[in-house]
Amino acid sequence: MVRGIDARLRRLLSEPLDNARRHAGTLVLVHVRRTADNAQLVVAGDGIGAEDRERIFDRSTRLDAARSRDGAAPASAW
Repeated sequence: MVRGIDARLRRLLSEPLDNARRHAGTLVLVHVRRTADNAQLVVAGDGIGAEDRERIFDRSTRLDAARSRDGAAPASAW
């Protein structure tokens, strides 16, 4: 059980899942587990390159592939 505000929990889950789906080539993996006092969500896929992993969570980051995306499949894998 996770306590929280319904709308915020929905957003917490939907944004990384929607992004993974949108930018994946063919694969999105989702793993949820309980730790001692927390829940952990891990989302992985075959989308953007490993060199961008750390900066994708910076609030103002917009990756080059996302700027030029016109619905085409991603060019590189995680």
